Amino acid sequence: MMHAAWRLRASCRSLADMRCHACQAEVVIAATNRIGFREECENCQADLHACANCRHHAPDASNECRESSAEPVRDRIRANLCEWFSPGSEAGRRDLEDERSAAMAELERLFSKD
Repeated sequence: MMHAAWRLRASCRSLADMRCHACQAEVVIAATNRIGFREECENCQADLHACANCRHHAPDASNECRESSAEPVRDRIRANLCEWFSPGSEAGRRDLEDERSAAMAELERLFSKD
């Protein structure tokens, strides 16, 4: 496990933040604003240098990436060597918001007086 370039969120803000795609823990990135290829989330040991944590990741885009020059990646939650990786502040939040929206819709359906 490598933890040199980042740490879980403390009380202060750093240059850039992101959330771990797996556990939603906030990750504060050191002044270098870089995540190494082999770095892991201190909270759940998920790979941090993964498409799911990248600001270019977009499931609805071609190759699921907004960066047109990026090479195809098979597993978007595992570490990869993509040179276009850039920590995304919304990474990991998309799934949580989708789950929350689905749960709210189900609750409304269950408790509506129609």
